[in-house]
Formats: sequence, C-alpha cells, structure tokens
Amino acid sequence: MARSGETSTTGFSVPTNGGTLFRARGEAVTLPVMSKTDLAKRLWDLIA
Repeated sequence: MARSGETSTTGFSVPTNGGTLFRARGEAVTLPVMSKTDLAKRLWDLIA
C-alpha cells in the first residue's frame, strides 16, 4: 500500500485516506479517498 503523501483529505489528522495497493504480480489497484473504515474493508476484501 502506498500513498502519494499528506493532503487535506488524507493522513493522520483526518478521518479519510486513499492510496494504491500493489499486488504480488505488480498489478496496481488505486483506492480513492474514503473513510479509513471503508478503506480497511476494501483492503481486506482485496487481500483476503
């Protein structure tokens, strides 16, 4: 999982985040800015 850096809508001080998940075969899955809870659920769905 990679993020492009701190913005006003992502990071530690706000309730949202987004980024790019890189799968084992190199495929990039872009995840838009969303609540951190929703992001965790999406990540779990992608890696579980």
